[in-house]
Amino acid sequence: MNNRSAQLLAATLAFLLIVLVGAAIFILLSRPAVPGPTPTPSGSPGFTPTFGPGASGTLLPTASASASPTPIILPTDSPSPTVQPTITPTPSPSPTPSPSPSPSPTLPPPTSEDRHLTIVGFGLDRRTDVGSVQRTVTFFVDGPSLISARLSGVNDGKVRMCLLRNEQDPQRECITAHGGTLSRAVFDVGRTAWNVTLIGAAETLGQYGTLDLTFNALNPELRLDSFRFNGTGDPRNNGFEIVLGPNLLAGDFHLHAEFSDGSPHPWHLRVAPDDAAGFDQTGGPSTFVDVTTALESGTVYSVLFENPEASASVLLDNVSLTWP
Repeated sequence: MNNRSAQLLAATLAFLLIVLVGAAIFILLSRPAVPGPTPTPSGSPGFTPTFGPGASGTLLPTASASASPTPIILPTDSPSPTVQPTITPTPSPSPTPSPSPSPSPTLPPPTSEDRHLTIVGFGLDRRTDVGSVQRTVTFFVDGPSLISARLSGVNDGKVRMCLLRNEQDPQRECITAHGGTLSRAVFDVGRTAWNVTLIGAAETLGQYGTLDLTFNALNPELRLDSFRFNGTGDPRNNGFEIVLGPNLLAGDFHLHAEFSDGSPHPWHLRVAPDDAAGFDQTGGPSTFVDVTTALESGTVYSVLFENPEASASVLLDNVSLTWP
C-alpha cells in the first residue's frame, strides 16, 4: 500500500469516527433527563453516578465514605393549650363603717323648778309686708334644763320659728312649719337667757298661733317684744294672753310694759285663776304700766293685757312679767 492510499484510509476512518461521536452525542442529548439522585438521610448508603462501560449512565450504589453527622431534630411547635381566662369575682363593696357618734354629755339633774307657760292665739306679721316685725319671747333658765318651744294652733299656712341664745347664736334652731317643737339642753349652772322668734310665712293676712314654753327656773321671768296693741277691733293683735302654771308658789306677780310711740294709752289687765275672780284693773291713759298682784301656790293663772279702745296702732315695748 502506498502513502496515498494510507492517507485516504486514515481520513475515511477519522470521518467515520467523527460521525459516530456526533451520533452518540445526538442520542444522549435527545434522551429525556434522568432524575438526579435523591439525597438520603445521613448514615444511609449514598449513590454516586458512575458511568460503566459503554457510557450507559447507570447509577451504581456506593457506600458513603464518611459517617454522616447526627441529625439535629428541631422541636415542632405543638399547639399551645387554650388558656381559659381566670375570672376574678368582683368583691362586694364592704359597707363603710359609720363613725360612732360621740356620746352626748349627760344632762345633770335640774336645780330649779319645772316651769310651763302658754301664750295663747297671738297675731303674727306677714314677713313679706313692709314694716312687719317678728314677735320675740325671752325667758330665763336657772341651771341645767331641757327647754322646749312648741308652736301650735296656727290658723293658716306656715310660721317661721327659731330658738336661740342670742342674736348671733351659731347653734340657733329654726323651723318653717304649720306647727312643731324646738328643744335644747342647757348645761350652764348659772342663769341664762333664751329667745324664741316668730313671724308669719303665709301669703294670707291674719295669721296667729299659740306658743308653749317649758324650762327650769327659780325666779321665772318672761319678756315680750314687738307685740301689737291695736285695740278690741283686732283681738289677735291686741296685747297678749298668757297662761301660767301649774307649778306656782305663793308670791307676787309683777307686770311692766311700755308703748313704742311714747304716747299715753289706756290699758286693761286681768290676772285670775281659771273660772274664778282675780285681779282685774283698767288704767291710763299712760305711757307705761307697772302693776303687782299676789298669787296663790299650785294654781293656774291667766294673764290678759289689752287695749280697751276699739282701734289703735302701737307696739308694746319692754314688757316684763315675773311670778313666784
